[in-house]
Amino acid sequence: MSIKQILVPVQNVPTAEAGLKAAVVIAKAQDAQVRAFHLRERPGLPTEGFYALSPALLTAHVDDLRRAIEERSASLKKTAEQVLGGAGVAWEWREQEGTVPFGISLESRVSDLVVFGRIEDELDFVESALIEETLFQSGAPVLLAPPGAPAAAPRRVLFAWNGTREAARSLSAGLPFFRGADAVSIVTFGDPPAVSPDAAAAAGLLARHGVRAEIRQRSRDERDPDHLLQEAKDFRADLVVMGAYSHARWRQIVLGGFTRTMVRQAVVPVLLAH
Repeated sequence: MSIKQILVPVQNVPTAEAGLKAAVVIAKAQDAQVRAFHLRERPGLPTEGFYALSPALLTAHVDDLRRAIEERSASLKKTAEQVLGGAGVAWEWREQEGTVPFGISLESRVSDLVVFGRIEDELDFVESALIEETLFQSGAPVLLAPPGAPAAAPRRVLFAWNGTREAARSLSAGLPFFRGADAVSIVTFGDPPAVSPDAAAAAGLLARHGVRAEIRQRSRDERDPDHLLQEAKDFRADLVVMGAYSHARWRQIVLGGFTRTMVRQAVVPVLLAH
């Protein structure tokens, strides 16, 4: 797999800047194009309920909403131009009307990688919805770039392996980053189920792609986000690659606790695949 088309959802200025800057770094390393994509929501009023306003006032209100949406789109486009214009990468701006977050997952289906920026330790409802919808409905891997992400392509990559299909998907999605790294470490917590491939098998596949990886075996008792974050720190990783797991009670709807913690607390970029 190679990365040739990177999609960056651009829905607010602070996260857009973080995502676009991370995408530029990847695009330079992979000779890829960056597509800054903004989804405009259609102005309108709820279809249910009673409004004690004249039709003229309702029309004026919708017009005000439309102007606000257009001003926001113009501001976001300016941000994309400022980040990408002189970055030395191929890029394009694309915007369309649709429903957030569903329209973004649809656009993501024709991208090799989707990059989101994060600016806060806590994900708000809208950000969570965008990431979850893209991960579970687009089929594309997602890279989440935290504040202060490295300005260079990742050279030390930590890969979390547990033998699941999500881990297998992340192995494939991470190949462009594994190939470009100086050091790759596979960390596994406990032994996978007897019927699942172990870390050595994953390392064997990477070797077929010309990637040499060490294996860091940890106990099953350490299988939690804090220990994975500590592994990333000890290895001096500048990228973590892992599967994205959903909550057991709401399969393929919301991020599970482990994944959500990694997304929220990681100080290095995290590549997720489902």
